[in-house]
Amino acid sequence: MVKTMKHTQIFAFALLLITTIGCAATMKKNTRPNYKVGITKIDYQIKSGEKLNAIIWYPTLEPSGEVDYETSIPMRDAMAKQFKMPRFSISTKTTTQASTHSPIAEGKHPVVFFSHGFASFARQNNKMMEHFAKNGYIIVAISNPKASLLTEYTNGDYIQMDRTTPAMVKLDNLNKKRVKIMAKDMADNLNAIKNSDHSNYIAQLKQLGNDSLFSKYAPYVDNGARNLIQSIDAFSNQPQPVFQHMDLSNIALVGHSLGAMISIEASRQLAKQKTPVALVINYDAPGVLFEFQQGIDLTNYYASPVCVFQGNGTQLAKHNIGMTGVSDRSVQSNSFGGCLVNIEKAHHNNFTDLTHQSILKLFGMLGKINGKKFGHWLNASSVDILDFYLQPHSKELNITPYFKNKQATIEVFYAR
Repeated sequence: MVKTMKHTQIFAFALLLITTIGCAATMKKNTRPNYKVGITKIDYQIKSGEKLNAIIWYPTLEPSGEVDYETSIPMRDAMAKQFKMPRFSISTKTTTQASTHSPIAEGKHPVVFFSHGFASFARQNNKMMEHFAKNGYIIVAISNPKASLLTEYTNGDYIQMDRTTPAMVKLDNLNKKRVKIMAKDMADNLNAIKNSDHSNYIAQLKQLGNDSLFSKYAPYVDNGARNLIQSIDAFSNQPQPVFQHMDLSNIALVGHSLGAMISIEASRQLAKQKTPVALVINYDAPGVLFEFQQGIDLTNYYASPVCVFQGNGTQLAKHNIGMTGVSDRSVQSNSFGGCLVNIEKAHHNNFTDLTHQSILKLFGMLGKINGKKFGHWLNASSVDILDFYLQPHSKELNITPYFKNKQATIEVFYAR
């Protein structure tokens, strides 16, 4: 049975995720050291024989290492090509809050595995990863060769994204007419999911998985989940000091867009291997089922607690392709519990570091919200959720209030 607490009433000042029925349980305050951020990058081989690279952020009390730069020259060039931006508009001299080679804080730390979105890269949520590290988490962002925009190895070698895959060929050959057709098909499929009931919800998720675009994402999800699972296994035998401080029995899988689909699939496979995942966080990905995902219904759609952040501010060719409402039925039916956070004006890109680039609102690439405030709130509320499931100090999940009234609803579901 799932205990549901709905907070759909909009308060004058904010939306609070606080249980209002009965007396609140006594909460033990979660105090932690004043962590700074360390960062390292490693190459490693997984069971399939593939060589991967991961960026790892971690808590440190002695930020004594070298300055970390957000964007390398090869990444700048790849981003300029992918997003059709002039190279001079992408700085390679911007530093982050992290320092390299700093000693990791003592003790074991819970681990967050972050999976980026389609045609994106490991650092797409750099500010979020730093915020997690400041709160005592080790974060691992994996680059998948030929699937990530750019996989950069520690020796300076790199592999660019494979643009010959069916998904990339389709996207690279879009024109205005094809975009309109694709946008309408996507909007129709998403609306069908939103309007479905329990009897046909799964059928609608399969329909989306057979969509002319989404069907081409299936290999990325399958391979990404495999790489993620084999990375977790490989990390148990790595010699570097940071791995000695990872509590791999206490992990969360976090992803944006395609990365969230990878995280959900990996959690299912890990559950079959008797390797529990404490939490999955989905940033603005739709519920979807591909042909290789068989035997899934509402009773086993998730294999762990899941929290979903969904925005409704994404437009494509004048069609709304926002995710608000798409994952509601699956989360509400999840026996492991979780939460739903629907933000009315958030764009798909607001769930990445792009939310801090206010000028992008002029080009329709961000929602009509204060992007910087949204980014800070998203990071804070995500830590609230991580703390509840990975470092529990309370019997209730309390999320930082949303900063704008009438633009968000929150639901919490507790497993029994």
